[in-house]
Amino acid sequence: MQWPDEAAAQATAERLAAALLPAPDAVIELHGPLGAGKTTFVRLLLRALGVQGRIKSPSYAVMETYELPAASGGGAASHFDFYRFGDPREWEDAGFRDVFAAPGLKLCEWP
Repeated sequence: MQWPDEAAAQATAERLAAALLPAPDAVIELHGPLGAGKTTFVRLLLRALGVQGRIKSPSYAVMETYELPAASGGGAASHFDFYRFGDPREWEDAGFRDVFAAPGLKLCEWP
């Protein structure tokens, strides 16, 4: 999907959030070049799901985790940035298999 502006991306994020309720449990892959708006879309989606506070880019930490409010079904939403991963073993070595095996929303940039 592509959006002409942030308002269109927000509308899409709100529709996706509604479709994920009552208990967000999915893996969503975000593809696009640097600066395409992947992190912006994740922020909009997490806001639409009711996440408050700062929503950070996982570029340096690789993963940021947020607690979803009870009104959105609760649970965790994990945001990943795999840009620096060059070998699939890095994913395994980082312990992400357990994260992906657990229930919750996983938002993956550069899958």
